[in-house]
Amino acid sequence: MAGNSVRRRGRPPGTIKRSQDKSLEVIISDDEDNVDEDAGQAAGSNLSSASSDLSSLQDSDFELPENPLDATPQLLKALDESLKNSAAKRKNISEKDSSNTKDMDIDEERTTEPRKRAKTNKETTAVIAKTKPPPAPVKIDFVISLQKLDQLNKLATKRKPFGVRSFDLERTDDWDALKLELIKITETSFPNKLIDLEQYEISYTIPRKSSDPVPLLNEQDFLTILSLTKSSKSPLVNIYVCERKPQKENNDSSSDSDSSSSSSEDRTSKRKASDHSKKKKKKKEDKTKEDPMNIALTAKVKLLQETHKCSDNDGSDYCFWTEADREHRPLSKTMLRSWGEALLKEDDDIATIKKPPNNQHFDRFNTEKGRISPLLEKRLNNARHSSAVPTIINQIHMPAEFIPQ
Repeated sequence: MAGNSVRRRGRPPGTIKRSQDKSLEVIISDDEDNVDEDAGQAAGSNLSSASSDLSSLQDSDFELPENPLDATPQLLKALDESLKNSAAKRKNISEKDSSNTKDMDIDEERTTEPRKRAKTNKETTAVIAKTKPPPAPVKIDFVISLQKLDQLNKLATKRKPFGVRSFDLERTDDWDALKLELIKITETSFPNKLIDLEQYEISYTIPRKSSDPVPLLNEQDFLTILSLTKSSKSPLVNIYVCERKPQKENNDSSSDSDSSSSSSEDRTSKRKASDHSKKKKKKKEDKTKEDPMNIALTAKVKLLQETHKCSDNDGSDYCFWTEADREHRPLSKTMLRSWGEALLKEDDDIATIKKPPNNQHFDRFNTEKGRISPLLEKRLNNARHSSAVPTIINQIHMPAEFIPQ
């Protein structure tokens, strides 16, 4: 039914006739001559779509009558519904095509959008980098504890400051900047002192880095401070400035020729030399101050050691033996000292080089049985030569009546 043509219904009723090729034709108006030209053009444009709709009726189950006038209202209604369904299908197909084209457009936009975003992000970061100010340099806070001369002999952890000062330096500052700040502080805090850092003992500590005070003498020490505080966001350094004893004035020529670094090294070397000389002097003084009795006792003990050196391998270096029994009796240091003290009395009855003293240390060495100590013997002799013991007179008192007249 390729050649079918349909006039739109809903207008005034017309006639239905079958053409020579048995195609169905619906006449909208009885008088075709009265049809408006514009309506005819519109109907012509719709004929192409209607023909496609009617073409779908070829395969339908509807039996078209040979005479169009015999078409029933039910048949016409069924034809209208079939035409509506075909129009709806065609509309869905067109919508799917349009949605596919939209999806393709969206995919293209999605692929191009990240590139645009990347470009915009790079441009914004470049603008921010140009407009963002550089970060401020990290500053190091210095806290200065000022200490008087009377605190010098105390331990560094027990010194009490009389004043505290503070200042800060940037990490780009050098050793001279730190020295300048220290000179300003010492000049105002110690007015009677010379403007010279060598007149003070300077040390530093860094929290959580260096708890014990470390000397601050030269630029190398300052570089150590910078390296220790490099990782800290808010670095803090405690500096201790303690007053020293005034040193003797040297020749101006020698003081002018020495530089700051060499003077610090000389100062440390002189300090070591003075400590070494003090130790030597102390040893000499100890030797000179030794008790003469100790010197004599040491000499006696050495004499006994040479005389009673043991030749047997019995575990003792010194021993005592006699010709009578030739028994080796070991001598300890305590026994040799006691024997030496007895020899200092220079009494042959008490002790000699060959005869030990008679005391508790040498009880088992005494070969004379029943011998008493010289001290006890002396006391007994004194008792013999003393005056006789007075006789006891017993007086008896009797009553007078018993006495004869």
